[in-house]
Amino acid sequence: MITRVDPPAQFKMARFEVQTSQYQPNLLILDHDYWQANEWAIQEWMAENLPRGIHHQFGAILSFENERDRMAFLLRWGP
Repeated sequence: MITRVDPPAQFKMARFEVQTSQYQPNLLILDHDYWQANEWAIQEWMAENLPRGIHHQFGAILSFENERDRMAFLLRWGP
């Protein structure tokens, strides 16, 4: 018999999905409520810390130049 264990609340909704591409690393925004609540702060962080600033965002996709920039974003804004 398999018993289902529900994850803690903080792990129920992922904020971003990591997408791998042969051209550049991307993130897909999944939690739009979180994004809207923190959009100004996230864009300010992007402007200060990423080479293209807020121009890394294309709709619901965040595009990065390299894995280092994507990891820095995830460490700051991910769960």
